[in-house]
Amino acid sequence: MDEPIPQLTTFFSGFVVGIVILYIMHRFFGTKFYLRRLFKMMLLMMLFIRELISSSFSVMKQILTPKLNITPGIFTYKTNLIGEWEITALALLLTLTPGSVVMEVSEEGNVF
Repeated sequence: MDEPIPQLTTFFSGFVVGIVILYIMHRFFGTKFYLRRLFKMMLLMMLFIRELISSSFSVMKQILTPKLNITPGIFTYKTNLIGEWEITALALLLTLTPGSVVMEVSEEGNVF
């Protein structure tokens, strides 16, 4: 007896049907459609990569310039983030950017 061979078209058609069913059913559960969140996370990562490259070139330019033309400082940044993972992600993204560091996050998590 021959077993069916998995096809790429079968996988994608099943995936599309599943996405459509999830999109229709998410309204009954009162939750947001998860692909929207995934899309926004991908946009955030693309924005972060662009800004990381831009800031890296800026730091490289400052290093190669004979006269140091920077004004270091400390400032606070207020956010309206509510989840702990959102606050942690923002702190990590800020720390990964060249020339910046997160010194402290308030107890409430809304001030960096």
